[in-house]
Amino acid sequence: MTASLMATRSTAPAIEPAKTVQPSALRLDPAAGESLESWLTRFAHHLFASRQSLFEHFQLTADEAKESRTWGDYLPERAAEKISTVSGISVASLRHMTLARHDGRVVQFDENHRIRRLRWWARADGTRYCPDCLKENRGAYKLDWRLSWSFACTTHRCLLRDACPSCQEPAKSREGRNRYLLAPGSCTTRVPANVDKICGFDLSTTEAEYLPEGHPILRTQSLLDDVIGVMPNAEVTGVLGDLRSTGKGIIAAKLSDDLEDNSGLERAILRGLEPTEERIGATAPKDALYMAAMTTWALRLIAAPYAEVHQDLRRVILSYREGDNPTNNSNGLGSPLELIERWGDCSRELRHRMLCSLDRDFKTSDRLALGTAVHRQTDQQPRRETLDENEVPVVLWPEWTAAVDFGGHYNLDAFRVAMSVGTKLANNDKLLTRPGPSFVRDRPWRTMRPEFFGNEAQTRGVLTTLTLLNDLLRQHPSAIDYARRRRIASDSRFMHPEHWRRISEHVGINPGGGTRALMAYRYAYMRFVGTNDVDIPREWMRGSRRDDAALYTAFTLSITAPLAEEIDNYLSSWLAHSGVNEPVTWSPPISEVESASFPGRPLDDIDTALLHESISLGVSTLGSLAKKVNRSIRHVRLAIERYPLPAPGPTRPLDWTQALGRVPSAASNQTSANWNE
Repeated sequence: MTASLMATRSTAPAIEPAKTVQPSALRLDPAAGESLESWLTRFAHHLFASRQSLFEHFQLTADEAKESRTWGDYLPERAAEKISTVSGISVASLRHMTLARHDGRVVQFDENHRIRRLRWWARADGTRYCPDCLKENRGAYKLDWRLSWSFACTTHRCLLRDACPSCQEPAKSREGRNRYLLAPGSCTTRVPANVDKICGFDLSTTEAEYLPEGHPILRTQSLLDDVIGVMPNAEVTGVLGDLRSTGKGIIAAKLSDDLEDNSGLERAILRGLEPTEERIGATAPKDALYMAAMTTWALRLIAAPYAEVHQDLRRVILSYREGDNPTNNSNGLGSPLELIERWGDCSRELRHRMLCSLDRDFKTSDRLALGTAVHRQTDQQPRRETLDENEVPVVLWPEWTAAVDFGGHYNLDAFRVAMSVGTKLANNDKLLTRPGPSFVRDRPWRTMRPEFFGNEAQTRGVLTTLTLLNDLLRQHPSAIDYARRRRIASDSRFMHPEHWRRISEHVGINPGGGTRALMAYRYAYMRFVGTNDVDIPREWMRGSRRDDAALYTAFTLSITAPLAEEIDNYLSSWLAHSGVNEPVTWSPPISEVESASFPGRPLDDIDTALLHESISLGVSTLGSLAKKVNRSIRHVRLAIERYPLPAPGPTRPLDWTQALGRVPSAASNQTSANWNE
């Protein structure tokens, strides 16, 4: 503590022998929140007796009394019953005055009812105290003062004290079965030079160090009191676990000025109070002031709005130093796995917050896999842990492709495939459970070339959009199983030339020859399966004709709304014929994502009326159309796919119920060889 809290050593009084307890009906009720050890000492003093005499009065055996030094942790059932019979205090109340009430929450006991000292920052011994509380409650110590997480008194707005200002020794919490009269609230440390003397300083007269109302340390203590006193076990261990992990990082970072600034303390007040353990974070800081400051900043890093603290959190993480360990102390950031291991076991939310603060320091691949471009709260986490890759088509949906298209120099088909892969890989933090600096070794990252991401701002926009899309799919599973689509579209009858002829005649257009039938097949297949022409079965390809792309572009430009609707009607019938209850096409609702995060334009941000008019007037190249509507060629292609030409059409769709059940005749069964005409 600070120098102002230190007092001059007083003369140690001799230990006064106590009298034997006489049979009495006197009763002493415990103070609110009092510990069993404190109550026993006060009860003995109330009867002007030693603790040993009090134990005899309780009719405890010698073996039972011998174990009394551990009763502050756990009170055996038999001893509790004997004490209850004489004192009139219920067994439940007596046991509630021990640390066993916090078992599984703040401390953890082994099978022999001993506290695991190296778990959950449990204190091995000793207690803190509030001088004003001791004065008001006749020397009664609160049980929770024994917890590492108690460092301030919210009633009197002061820091708890760790030690006696006279002998400078830590305040004791264990007394056992002594034969002397002990004054409640006094220091019972024996003087080394004379074992027959104790310090005896009245700790209630210790000078308290008060804090202003609303001080960050008091707010932190108040919140911890609520956490420990009210929350369910699992939530308590989660909160305290995150505070331990973050506190360990703060200790290792050694950012004293930042620690004081973020806990409302004066500069240099923590100097000399830093933990000096070889294993950082193995136990809680012993000094109440340092523990208070560390916990206050840790709580802020964990719970404050992310935008306010992410830079501080990043600085703490990157300042981590632990002994002479070259792995932990390297200048490089290391892998996400190595980074998390430094901080120990923490919640998924804290781990995500930590990684998000380092987003710009990671490789693009890891940023995508970890989802660090988007910070989320617990209730914003995806509902499903994993995303089935068959929920995402080979090429990304048109609306989402436009959203991530920032205008770089790349091929649309390759870009759509890459963005689809990116959607599947986003939020894949399983890489943290296995070694290796990156997941690129066993993931199809090669499809996602650097030009698909652009500069840092564009990269962040693409990663943010793909991460949000992945989140959306986890919350709203895809309505389509694309792997199954590929299987049922492999039937040789799918969009057979005879079927194409019926569709064409129904909407009043010329079906054309084999080439046009092939283009219709390609259009239907790619729409149905969610893929590009690279994925079309080889037997239906036209070979290496140089005009292939131009022919397909011309076909898509000629598709009218009635034709597109009739093809969709055919595909819907094909699904029903195959026993599949799915829509023909589906896309995650892009309206549920904030468009400000998109690096590209919305798909509908185009003059469709002018686009359709230009096509009707004979503009036949994508480049010319792009100039007409002042949009990129990629945007025009996506818009044509999404918004076909308006035109009059039939009033009723075709009924394919019977037709799909029959194999077309051999005379009409053309092959890909004929289609190359």
